[in-house]
Amino acid sequence: MTNGLLHVRLGEHPELNVVNGVLRVTPEGSTDSLFVVRTSTDAPLVLSTICTHLGCAVDLVQGQLVCPCHGSTYSLDGTVRRGPAVKPLARYAARLEPGDVLVIDLGKSA
Repeated sequence: MTNGLLHVRLGEHPELNVVNGVLRVTPEGSTDSLFVVRTSTDAPLVLSTICTHLGCAVDLVQGQLVCPCHGSTYSLDGTVRRGPAVKPLARYAARLEPGDVLVIDLGKSA
């Protein structure tokens, strides 16, 4: 990680070579991880793993993002499928650079 930017080489993570592939990554020096989700051939989405209901860590369960604390469920694009959460998961700004490198701006919401 450099200057708040996290670089992820997509070719090193086969789960991101398929649509709906998900990678959980924890930036150096952070206790919170992120989900990198390949939803199409465009740049993957980068989502917070923190539930918007009460801040529990969300897990990937059978193709959905699920909060184990109170049962909120999110689709792979971060939208709420089932509450009690009402807000979508936070998104981080990300862009693809040459060499299939995803650059995630940890200081900027998308």
